Amino acid sequence: MCMRAPQSYIEDLQDKTFKDLLEIRDKLLNEIIDFEKNIEEIMSPKVSFDPAPEVVYQWKLWVLSLLFDLLQNKFNEEYINFDN
Repeated sequence: MCMRAPQSYIEDLQDKTFKDLLEIRDKLLNEIIDFEKNIEEIMSPKVSFDPAPEVVYQWKLWVLSLLFDLLQNKFNEEYINFDN
């Protein structure tokens, strides 16, 4: 897995629709939850990954936190009319 800066990843999502972003959010959440459910096995010294699972987990948490801001902006842009 090639890991980019979370901000760069979010920048590439700017043109996505609100519904597209919801799908990305759900996928990230499922991956985070899966890691948390299996943390003992994943963090076992017998298992080796590059990048390390804890790094991927923290990256996904960071991306998710940034994604929430983008979701809020897209929701307002697509569903809330501030011109009235």
